[in-house]
Amino acid sequence: MALEGRRLVLSANQYLLRSALPADAHPIQGDDPDTVLIGGGSTVVSPVGEVLAGPLRDA
Repeated sequence: MALEGRRLVLSANQYLLRSALPADAHPIQGDDPDTVLIGGGSTVVSPVGEVLAGPLRDA
């Protein structure tokens, strides 16, 4: 569809830290406020499949 319509594909994914949850929530990843629960990974892809931006990941 993107190729035929010459459109970009956007994928907007959520990023969530433990600190954003209520204190009474106890995720399996732990209770450290800096723990990443959902890592995001948003991307922009060209109509021909070339990744133009993202996902950004720590090396």
